[in-house]
Amino acid sequence: MSPANPRVPNEPSQSPRVSVIVNNYNYGRFLGQAIQSALGQTYGNKEVIVVDDGSTDESRAIVESFGTRIRAIFQNNGGQGSAYNTGFAASSGDLIHFLDADDFLMPTAIQEAVGLWEPGVSKVHFYLRVIEGQEGRLSDACVPSGRLSAGDVTAEILATGSYTSPPASGNLYSRHALEQLLPMPAENWITAADLYCIFQAPFFGEVRSISRQMGFYRVHGNNIDAGTLVSAKLLRYRLTNERKRDTLLYEFCEPRGIPYIREIVTRSVPYLKVRFASCLLDPDLHPYKEDTRYSLFRRLVLACSRDRGTSTMKKLLFLTWSIALFASRGELRSKLLAFGFAPITRPRIVQHILSFAAEKQEPAGSRYASADAPSAR
Repeated sequence: MSPANPRVPNEPSQSPRVSVIVNNYNYGRFLGQAIQSALGQTYGNKEVIVVDDGSTDESRAIVESFGTRIRAIFQNNGGQGSAYNTGFAASSGDLIHFLDADDFLMPTAIQEAVGLWEPGVSKVHFYLRVIEGQEGRLSDACVPSGRLSAGDVTAEILATGSYTSPPASGNLYSRHALEQLLPMPAENWITAADLYCIFQAPFFGEVRSISRQMGFYRVHGNNIDAGTLVSAKLLRYRLTNERKRDTLLYEFCEPRGIPYIREIVTRSVPYLKVRFASCLLDPDLHPYKEDTRYSLFRRLVLACSRDRGTSTMKKLLFLTWSIALFASRGELRSKLLAFGFAPITRPRIVQHILSFAAEKQEPAGSRYASADAPSAR
C-alpha cells in the first residue's frame, strides 16, 4: 500500500451483517425509542449492541428490559469515545452504525444504506430530520442543511478541512475503514467522538449519500451542540471542535505522506462563521483577543467569495445573514444567531429557501476535482 493512499478494497459480501451500536449516557428518557428503532429495522442481518457509559439514571433498567434481543454492555463512565471503542470491539458486523441514544432511525434506514454499499465504499450517509424535546416535535429543519458530499471526498477535505456530512446517527461505516481507525484515544474524545470517524473514514473508500431524511436528530436541553439557545459557551465549544478536527486531519495525513495543509480549517467559512459570532456575542470571553468584528467580517466575506463548494444562491443568503448580524443589536442579534446555528429556530420559508439552494449546489466531485489543494490520490 502506497503511503500516500491508504485505501484497500473492502471484502465483498452478499448480505453484509450490520452492527447498530447505541451509545448512551444518562439519556434514559430517550433510550428506549433509539433501541426500538434499531431493532425495528427492516434489514434482517443485524445485531444491536447497547453500550451504557456509566449512566446514573434509569438507563440500566431500560436496557435490561429488552432482554436477549440486544447485547448490553455496562461500563464505567469514560466518555463517548470510550463507548465507541467498546461497542466496536464487541461487534461482528461488516458495516457499523453508531446511533446516539437521543436519536432514532426510520425503519428502512439501514436497508437503504446497505443498498448503496459495495466494496470500496467507506461509508453511506443520509439526512436527519430535526425534532425537539422528549415529545419529538417535528421541525422543518434537517441536518446538514447543505447538499451531502458524495464520491471521493478527499480532495474536498484537503482543500477545506471538511466536507458535508451528517452527525453521528446519519452514518453507516464499513468495518474495513473503522479497523484502520479504532480504538480512538478515548481521553481526547469525551464528547464529539463522531468527528473522529466522520473525517478519517473517507480516506479508506468512497462516500455514498441518500438524499432523503432517514433518521431523527433530537434537540433538547442537555445536548450542548444541538439547542435553540446560541450561547458564548456553545460557540467556544464549536471553535474547540473545529481546531480538534484540524489537528485530527493533520495527525492522520502527515505520517501517511498525504499533503494536508495545517490550519486550513481556520480559513474556512464554517470556522470563521463561528469565530465571528463568538466575537460579536461575548468579546470579553472570546478566546482570540486580537480579533475585532471588523477584521473577522472581512475575513468571512473573503472566504465566502472564494468558496467553490457553495452555490451562488447560498453564498448570497449567507452574506445577507452576515451583514445583518454585523449590523444588529440586542434581541435581533440573538434571533439571527439562532437562525445561523440552530436550524430548528428557522422559519419554514427560510428552511425551504435553504433546501432549494442546496439542490442547486454541485456535487462535491465536480466542485473539487480541479482544486489547487493537493490530492490523496
